[in-house]
Parts: sequence; C-alpha cells; structure tokens
Amino acid sequence: MTYCAGPMTEAEYEACGGDVAGHVASIIRKAQESDPTIPVGEIVARLQRKGVTTQTYSGLQPRTKYYVMAIGLDDAGICTTPAAAETFTTPERTVPEGGFTLEVSDVTQTEATVSVRPDNDAMPYYFDVITAEDYRNCGGDLSVIMSELLAFLLENNPGRQIDIRTFSITDKDYADFAEFMQDKKVPYESDTRRALKALKKAAEDDRFADLKNKFEQVEAELKDDTQTNLETYRTQVVETINNDIVMRHGYQAGVIEHSLSGDKEVKKSVEVLGDPAEYARITREQDTKRK
Repeated sequence: MTYCAGPMTEAEYEACGGDVAGHVASIIRKAQESDPTIPVGEIVARLQRKGVTTQTYSGLQPRTKYYVMAIGLDDAGICTTPAAAETFTTPERTVPEGGFTLEVSDVTQTEATVSVRPDNDAMPYYFDVITAEDYRNCGGDLSVIMSELLAFLLENNPGRQIDIRTFSITDKDYADFAEFMQDKKVPYESDTRRALKALKKAAEDDRFADLKNKFEQVEAELKDDTQTNLETYRTQVVETINNDIVMRHGYQAGVIEHSLSGDKEVKKSVEVLGDPAEYARITREQDTKRK
C-alpha cells in the first residue's frame, strides 16, 4: 500500500477540521498552481511512501503542537484509508551562547568583502551590511531592522503558517514592500553608472571637455533609483526576502529545503529516477571521456 505521511501544526489540523484527506488534496492543488508544468503524477509520487518510513523533519516551530498524520494515497492522488494521527509538542527554543569575529577587507567605493566567524559553529545566524545612518536609527539593535521587515511583510497575515517548501511572498506583499522602500536611502550604484564615472574621469584627464554635455545627458537618462531597481531585480529581491523569512522559521536547513523546488538539477534527478530506461543507460554508459 502506498501512503502519505508527515507533520502538520495544530492550527493547520484545526483549519482543515481534521479532514486529512482534504489537506492532502490541498497540498497537491497548491503544488500544481505553483508550477503547472509538473504532472500531477509526479507531485503524487513525491508525497507517496511505501513500507516502513523513518524521516527527520527540520524547520519545525518551537513550543508548537504538531499532528503526525498518515493516510493511504493512490497514484491518482486519492486518499484510500482513514487517517491515523499522533501528536507531539516541540520544546521551547534555546538561545545558544556565543559571539562573532568580524573582518572587513578589500574595501572600494562600492564593494567590501565581509568575513563572519561565529564562536559557536552550531549557532544559526543572520548578517547584513547597513549604513551608519541605519545603524544609528535602530539604536544599535540590528534585530530591529529584520523584525520590522518581517512584521511589515506578515502584519496582514497574523495567523499565516509558512510551508517552507513552497513559501513565497505575494505580489501584494512585494508592492507593499516597494512602497515601504520609497523613502529609504539605499546606497546603490549600477555597473553602468560606475563605468560612466570612469569614462568621464578618463575624458577629463585626456582633456575631452567637449564630451561633458553628452556624458551629463546619458547620466540623466540612467534609471538606477531604488524603485526602478526593485522592478528590474524583482526576481532576485523576492528570492532574498523569501530566504530571509524561511531562515527565521527553518534556519539554513529550511532555506535548502525551500530551494529544492526550483533546483534544476534536483528536477532533472527526479525525472531520471522516474525513467528506468534512462537511469539504466546512465549507469551503464559513460557520457564523458576519461582523461
């Protein structure tokens, strides 16, 4: 018999009214909506288990009651048995002791290399680079900046539960974030503007003064302000925000789990494992020449 098993929070269990079959159907539906190119059979295959299963789940919330559920699941994604459930509660989060050694090198006008060495290698942490002005504004408490960002993104969803594997901020979240950033000073200079500055300096040194007006015209047309960059680099910004939020909930293991759904190599591996003929060919033949 094939089946589906895994944990769900008490809030999730109550939200679905104990209807585990409906909860499984919701997971399959959300996965389809997230990536319509993935066949339903592949989604179901990822959920299915057979025989005895032992698995360690990361990214659980501290001091939270969970239900471990198991229910029969056939190849069509239909639940075939009543659900079995067992409860457990995670303990309070403990804060590990330890400090940090910070080193900054290779400082230029627009870049710097930062090295962070924690005293406790097992301690998860977050780091960033901010301006002295932002540091003064938060009173030297760096957690204020991250807390404000997370609170801003989730303030309209106070009961929102995060599925580490599929979590992403919504279009409205991003639009609100862009509005939030309108009056924020972000020290950024595009590669084009840096190149233009270097070209202007070279032109001045070579006494090409007649090019000054043309340089100024080009510079005026450059759009590397905060709002333009938030749109241009939207994909990268969204992924950074997603990772920061997932990091808060599931630490580094959660970020890795979150990235798997979009990992091309993982998708290809799943595809190969689902194709016995291709798998046999790869294990039998060698695609690259020996050196």
